[in-house]
Parts: sequence; C-alpha cells; structure tokens
Amino acid sequence: MHLNLRILIVTIAFIQIIGFITLNCIQNKPIHPHTSNQISASKNLNIENILDKRFYLVSYKDINQTNKNSFYENLFFKYEASFNPIYPNQSLKNSDYGFIFLYKIIDFIIFLDIPDLFKVYISFFIIHLLISFYIINKIHEKNKKYLFIIGYTLNPIIFFVISYPTYYFIQCLGGFILAKTLLNSELKYKILFFDLIILFLIILNRNTGIGFLLGYVFIFCVNKYYLNFKALIILIGSVFLFFLINAHLENKNINRIWHTVGLGLNAYNFQNLDLSDDYLQLKVKESYFEKFNKELIDAGPNNDKYTQIIREEYFMNFNKNHISVIKNAIFNNVSIFGYGYISNNKILIILNLLIGFVCIVFSLRNNYKLLFLIIICEVTYTIYYPPILVYRFGSYILLAFLYINLLSQLFDKYFSKDNKSS
Repeated sequence: MHLNLRILIVTIAFIQIIGFITLNCIQNKPIHPHTSNQISASKNLNIENILDKRFYLVSYKDINQTNKNSFYENLFFKYEASFNPIYPNQSLKNSDYGFIFLYKIIDFIIFLDIPDLFKVYISFFIIHLLISFYIINKIHEKNKKYLFIIGYTLNPIIFFVISYPTYYFIQCLGGFILAKTLLNSELKYKILFFDLIILFLIILNRNTGIGFLLGYVFIFCVNKYYLNFKALIILIGSVFLFFLINAHLENKNINRIWHTVGLGLNAYNFQNLDLSDDYLQLKVKESYFEKFNKELIDAGPNNDKYTQIIREEYFMNFNKNHISVIKNAIFNNVSIFGYGYISNNKILIILNLLIGFVCIVFSLRNNYKLLFLIIICEVTYTIYYPPILVYRFGSYILLAFLYINLLSQLFDKYFSKDNKSS
C-alpha cells in the first residue's frame, strides 16, 4: 500500500473519531457505567487483589464524580487508586472483568500523564488501524482492498462505536483473528497459541465472546490446511485449560443473562420498542408490586428473585406464544447481516432485516461457510437478543469480507470484460 494512501486513511479516520467524540460532547452522553467502573478497578488492581480474586474494586470518589460529570468533563478526568476501594453497585458487581486487565496493560504502555479516556481512545484507534492495515496488505486484489477500506476501515459505524468507549470494542480482536486465519493458508503453531490466548481474554472480557472461539474451531474443521492431529490436540488442550482456569476465577454475574433475555422479548414489538434496563425493571415492578418491595427492583439483574421472575415470565411467554419467541430468534440472526439492530426505530429495524435477508439469499450458494461462521460468532446471544451495534461489533470485519465477496462476484458476473465478450 502506498504511503500517501496510508496517510489519507489515517487522516479520514482521525477526522471521524474527533467528529463523533465532539458529537458525544454536544449531546452530553453519560459515560458508560462499565467503562468508568472498569477503569477505576484497573487503578486498584494489584497483586494482593489478584491473588484474592478481587478484580472489581473501584474508587467510590471517582465513580461518584464521573456519574455527575458531563461527557466533556469525563473526557479529561483522571482516575486514581483508592486507599479503601469498594465493590461497585449490585447490578455491576461480578460483571465481566477482562477489560480491567486490558486497561492495566494500556495504562502501562501509554505511560504519559494524560486523561484515562484519552488513553482508551488512542489505544482503540491504533488497534483499529493496525488491524485494518494488516488485512489490507493480505488482500491481493486491488478492488477488494478498496472495498475493505470503504466497508470496514473507514466505515462510520466503526468510529461511532469507538467514540463511545466500552469494553465491547475488544471483540474486534476476535473478528480479526478469524479474518486473518481465513486469509492465511499456512498454519503456524506459535500463532495458534497466541490466537487462543487473545480469544480467551475476549471471553473474560465478555461471556458471549465464546462465539469467536467456536468460530475458530469451525475454521479448523472446514479448512484442510489446518485440520491435523497436532493442531487439534493444541486446540482441545488449550480450551480445556482455559475453562479449568476460568472455573477458579471470581464468578461473573450470570443473572444478567436472564435480564437480557427478558429485554430481547420486546425487540420486535413495534407498539413499544423499548430495550432499556429501566423499562424491564419498571415492568417487573408494576407486575409484582404487591409481592416484592422497592429494594428488590432497585437491585435488578443481580438479584436472584428478580432473575427468577424474568425466567418464569420467559418460559410462560414461550409456552403461550412460542412462535413469537422463535420468530424473534430468526429475526435476530437475519439482522446480523445488515448494519445492525437500531433500538426504537421501526423503519431502520425493518430495513436492516430486508438487507440481511437479501445478503443471506445471495450468500447461500458461494459464501455459505462465511455465512455460517458469522452466525456461529453471534449466536451465543442472538437466540434471545437482537444484534445491536456494540454487541455485534466483533463480527463487522467478517461481514465486510462477506459483502466484498458478494460485490466482487456480482461485478465479475455482470460487469467484467470476459463476461461482456462472451
């Protein structure tokens, strides 16, 4: 790739990220609670807390302040370690903690005395460009290079997600590992081991990241270059070792899954497209007001009784109207192949479904393996929840591959010189 093209890509990318961050400041978006808690927890992470498996200890002063701050003020806020760190509120306690370790590494590498969100933005921006340039260099066809630059590297959706920094971004490493594995015909065992470490960190970052590990296994099963006994032993052994280690770590908040399941039932209720946490908690409060007190509802997803209510409601709903539940799961998986589910917008939801359906129809013949790979990566949550932008962020690079293949095949069929001459 020419140096001038690299400079142009970096410039356009930089303009986009600055533009979206500015927009966040104008709209005064609240900082994501996971982001503030995880950055604070990383500041309080030390050998003693790691050995005690207390990863999620935050500074009350910092969290209290960031909750009051505007987005602009949080942009320049510096988190500090506390002499008396505490666990965050009940709904976040024992949440996914992989980003706590990752930010510890980011904080170590970017040792400059600058605000913490700046470090997050810098690292996310650099990671995105490094991933993009690696893939661009691996793509040999010139037309496909440009399609990838437009469809992924400079895609505004990517910078929209980066500009609102959350731990969801790290999923792009999972998509990258699968993408580079598809592009490389030669298997290197050192790379295999490194890939598995990254995939395990992604799972620690978010439970649904297991889809990328399953996708990795899928590639090995369908790729004749990778399918050999030695690779299979490394793969199975590493997966077993990971789950053995993970079993001894601090238990993550599994109750939140049922909270998300409950929200997902409302994804295609066009009379009331509300997927907010407050909506579901208010609904439970209204339905069970006489049975449960306010403290229970405030505890929300971390409360066992609250979870029991959601679980019972889900299965009751499934028994009464299982067609609707199955329809939601189908719609969710069709939506993967569009730009993503946009909450509270009926027109964009329907348009996304149409785009996804068309993409699936045209992919079934020549791109079915890539089609199934994307579904495998996302199915860990799409069976009960729609693919909103941040949830499905990791699979965008694979989706870009799929669309590039489709566009190239359509171009070759209808516009190539060989086709015209025949």
